[in-house]
Amino acid sequence: MIGHDTTIRDWLEIKQRARSHDLQPNIKTPPMPPELKRRRDDSEERRMFRLLAGDEPIQQAA
Repeated sequence: MIGHDTTIRDWLEIKQRARSHDLQPNIKTPPMPPELKRRRDDSEERRMFRLLAGDEPIQQAA
């Protein structure tokens, strides 16, 4: 599960960097601290477990 979340996270980061480079090519974003990245991964993993267990309703766009 962690490998899958990491793959998605990396893909989203690459996509976000590419988009920000298109909009503002000369601005560099600061690197994310490792502690923040770990906490984000942990919370996303807990959310996925709740979703798979049926404890969290699926958010649908209105």
